[in-house]
Amino acid sequence: MNHAFTLSERDAATFVDAFCASERLTAAFCEDAFDAVYAAYARRAPEDELTTLLELAKIFTTQYKMRAMPLETRVLDETLDAGRRCAAVDVDEAEARARIRDILERAFAIEGLKQRDYIIALREYRVKLERDSRSGKSYALEFLEADETLVAELCDPDSELRASEACRRELIVATDVIFRALDGFLEVAAR
Repeated sequence: MNHAFTLSERDAATFVDAFCASERLTAAFCEDAFDAVYAAYARRAPEDELTTLLELAKIFTTQYKMRAMPLETRVLDETLDAGRRCAAVDVDEAEARARIRDILERAFAIEGLKQRDYIIALREYRVKLERDSRSGKSYALEFLEADETLVAELCDPDSELRASEACRRELIVATDVIFRALDGFLEVAAR
């Protein structure tokens, strides 16, 4: 680990890129990377070390997900990101819809995603968001597979539930933006 901190930024980026392209990047490795972040947090590591470990864990996980997830799921993630920016008021809806259409045009034309598969994945995701909202699911409990004790150790459980619900509301707005972008896009694509 100490050797990693002596590399230049360019050499470190090259090393990380090479590792991400290798078969050694697995789901288990990504889990270990986040375990290392938590271990550093638990031992009160210096902020720069903690930040570096977290950034690396995020890079590894993102790259692994890109490789491992089905095309419709990856495109759904990309379009949700564009929709979320609109929900967070970073961009206006027209700009978000244009970005979504660009992503979908590339995915449908170049990458070979079937419109039907994408729309099914989007509808299933929207239904899941509504169902999870009604049941008050916690993202920490669901995605991090944390138990209630760990959640309570890291943050206030009520705050986490409120944050989970706020995130779901934002994602619901994002999916609705995507559906509105699809309305006009599918008509044009069908011609």
